[in-house]
Amino acid sequence: MGFLPIIVIVAIVVIIMVVRKNGGNEDRAWDLYESHQYEECISEYTKLIDRGERRHLDKRGDCYLFLGKYNEAINDYNNYFSLGEFDALCLFRRGASYFQINEFGKALNDFNTVIDTKMPNSDKWIKGDAYYHKCLIYFIKLKNYDDAIQTCSNFIKKLKQYSYYDEGHNYLLKIYSMRGDCYQNIGQLEKAINDFNIVLELDNRNSYAYYLRGETFLELGKYELGLNDLKNSIKYEKNVSYRELAQNLIDILENSKNEFEIKEKLRIILNLDNKPSFIEKTSREKIPEAVRHAVWRRDEGRCVECGSNENLEYDHIIPFSKGGSSTERNIQLLCESCNRKKGANI
Repeated sequence: MGFLPIIVIVAIVVIIMVVRKNGGNEDRAWDLYESHQYEECISEYTKLIDRGERRHLDKRGDCYLFLGKYNEAINDYNNYFSLGEFDALCLFRRGASYFQINEFGKALNDFNTVIDTKMPNSDKWIKGDAYYHKCLIYFIKLKNYDDAIQTCSNFIKKLKQYSYYDEGHNYLLKIYSMRGDCYQNIGQLEKAINDFNIVLELDNRNSYAYYLRGETFLELGKYELGLNDLKNSIKYEKNVSYRELAQNLIDILENSKNEFEIKEKLRIILNLDNKPSFIEKTSREKIPEAVRHAVWRRDEGRCVECGSNENLEYDHIIPFSKGGSSTERNIQLLCESCNRKKGANI
C-alpha cells in the first residue's frame, strides 16, 4: 500500500472529525436535551440543521418552548411540519406555545387535532394534556363557562373510559374542581357542590375543593357548612395568600353581629351582585351602594315594621315591577317575615 492512499484516508478522517466538531453532533445534542441544558442544545441542533439535517427542527423547537421562547418554538414546529412530519407530541407543544402567547384559536385547533386524530406518538397522556389545556382556555382565558363545562364533561367520560382511570387520578381532581368552579360561576350551585364532593371523596385533604365548596355554601346561605369547609381549607393549604382569603371569610362569619351583616359583607367580598345565582334570586334592579348605606343608617339597621335586626332585606316601598325607583326615598329595611306579609298584600 503506497503513501498516497494512506494520505487520502487520513485526510478523510480529519475532514469527518472537523465536520463533526463544527457541524454538530447528534449524540451530544441529545445528551444536552436529556440533561435540560437547552441553550447549548439549541446551538448543537442549529449546527445539525444548518448542515441539512432538518429532522431535528422538532427538538430545537422543544428547547425554545422550554426556555419560554414561544415564537421561535412555533416557527421550528411549523418548519418541521412542512417536511411532511406529523407528530402528536409536536402538535401539542405547538398548541401549548400558542396558548402561552394568547393565540387561543390556533391553540384550540392544535389541541382538537391531537384529540381527534390518530398520528405518531398519539397516546392517551398527550390526548389528556390536550383536553386539559382546552379546559383551561375556555375556563380561565376566555371565561366561556358553558364550553368549559362541556369540555370537562367530555374529558371525564374519556378518563372513565380509558383503562388508566386510576392512573388519571390527578386529572380527575383538576377537572372536577374546574367544572365545579364553572358551575359556581354560572349560578348552578348544587351541581358545583356535587363536583367538589367528588374531589373530596378522591382526596379529603384537597384545600382548593374545600375552599370552593365553602364559598358555594356561603352563596347558598349555609354558613355553618361554609365555615367548616373554610377551616379545613386553611388546615390543608400551604400557600399563605390562599390561607388569607379563607381567613377573611372566616372572620366575617365569626365576628359579624347578625346574619344581615354577614350577607352584606359577603355580597361585597364575593362580588355576589355579579353572580348569576344572586341576580336570579333578587331579580330586580341593583340598589346602588350609596343608597344601601343611607337606608341602613336612616332605619338604624332594623325592620321599620317590627324592629327586628335579623334576616333584614332592602324593600322597594313602591315595587320595582310597578315603576318604583331604587332611590333612598323608595327603599326601606324590612325583615324577611314582614317583607313576605307585605308581598302577600300587594
